[in-house]
Amino acid sequence: MFSFEAFLNITEGLTIFNYLDSIMIKITLILSLISISLNTVQAQQWDIINSAATGRLDAIYFMDSQKGFASGGFNKIMKTTNGGDTWVLSNSKATRDFSFFDNTYGYGAATTVGSMHRTTDGGTTWTSITPPDSSSLWAVSAVSPTKAYFVGVAGNLWITNNGGSTVTEGNSGVSELLTDVVFTSPTTGYIAVQTGSVIKTVNSGATWTEVFHTTNVLMTEMDFVNENIGFAVGSKGLVARTINGGDDWTILNTGSTEYFQGVSFYDANNGIVVSTQGNVIITNDGGNTWSHQDTGATETLYDVFMVSPTSAIVVGDAGTIIKNSNIVLNTENFDTAPIVSYYPNPVKDLLSIESSSSIISITIVDVTGKEIFTALNIYSLEYSVDFNTYASGIYIVEIQTMDGNHVTKIVK
Repeated sequence: MFSFEAFLNITEGLTIFNYLDSIMIKITLILSLISISLNTVQAQQWDIINSAATGRLDAIYFMDSQKGFASGGFNKIMKTTNGGDTWVLSNSKATRDFSFFDNTYGYGAATTVGSMHRTTDGGTTWTSITPPDSSSLWAVSAVSPTKAYFVGVAGNLWITNNGGSTVTEGNSGVSELLTDVVFTSPTTGYIAVQTGSVIKTVNSGATWTEVFHTTNVLMTEMDFVNENIGFAVGSKGLVARTINGGDDWTILNTGSTEYFQGVSFYDANNGIVVSTQGNVIITNDGGNTWSHQDTGATETLYDVFMVSPTSAIVVGDAGTIIKNSNIVLNTENFDTAPIVSYYPNPVKDLLSIESSSSIISITIVDVTGKEIFTALNIYSLEYSVDFNTYASGIYIVEIQTMDGNHVTKIVK
């Protein structure tokens, strides 16, 4: 027989059950979100490593996932054999930059009295090379077991062809500080000029030509993935990319104005850039989009090495070494770089420029860095420049668009 009181008891019980069930679902959901959040934080965790160093660390290099070296212009060389978890003193040679031809032969350069040195046993021991003078050195690039290029202050370029037995002076063609040098083949190399340009050689350093130029930016470091794809970084958030061996450069939209000091790409897609503010930006699509991460470091960061697509080690001031073995990108991305075309090139009279993003301004400089043309407030997808009155030679054209900048070399 139907009982209204019993019905109320049943419905009340169901209501309470549903209410409790709802609470349990919410608790489960909250715990899941907390778990995901903790996993994400852990995945993006940058661990501070005790390096035992107290001074500035400028350079880091890994031969493989376990064996690496770190040092600075006034610091001794340190070595790790467990992926950067612990470090021990390897040698007393101060080193601002490393370059290894392979896992056996390598070279080092330092700012202390033009210090040069070489290893023939994978970094276990280092032998001093007598420098031509006491000029400070900033970078080195090894192109064979016996040949290396050194660069430094006042446009100085030094070359050894015999493993350091003798060092000869090269001619970079510039007088400014040279902050980095990278050779992608025995004949093709690039030098970063601090005042905002990149120069290139295709004849083993006999002559150099400017292939990238930007104004009011300090250039710091480069990294090339192969003979075609390379990146250059500097102040004011500069990250420039070439995909055709330096003939054209695109200034990427990083969403940052920080002073970038170091760059490392594991392959054409995965790369990381470090800044003086202790932060990093990371890309997994060749620089089209970037993820910003706070490493927790309180010191200036100077260099980085990507050991794998998801693992990197960074060095900086006050002996700072930080490591992330499971890099996860944030969802914060920025606009893709503009697509810009120039024709004809070489040009005889009229140069036509077309862009996928609205052109704001155009600046043209000659090989000496002299500005010969400027157009402002264009705001159009197309523009033409009359080259009739310009002398035959090489010119650098920089286009500022709504979605970033693009730089290319034009020949007349």
